[in-house]
Amino acid sequence: MKKTGMLLLLAALMLLLTGCDEKATEAYITNSDLPRTTYVQGQELDLSRGVLTVAEGGEQHPIPLTNEEITVTGYDKDTLGKQTVTVTYKGLTTTFDVTVIPRA
Repeated sequence: MKKTGMLLLLAALMLLLTGCDEKATEAYITNSDLPRTTYVQGQELDLSRGVLTVAEGGEQHPIPLTNEEITVTGYDKDTLGKQTVTVTYKGLTTTFDVTVIPRA
């Protein structure tokens, strides 16, 4: 009987400890944290002012879009018009739109 009780206690403790390893659950970019969104044809994407917010364990963590753990796809500096840029961080993704305009 004592062994069963100890095993149940140990199992409950293990579940409690593994539940503490919170993972990021959401990633987003607010309008105030968007990078530049209008480019002249041929210009490189500028992420220097952009910030990705990651929700993790009830807390929100700002991460610069220039962070090396962030992958950005979907931008073509030579294609005119609206483009959707995808931002990926640790398996979480979000998007924002940019517009490429012709040179004057």
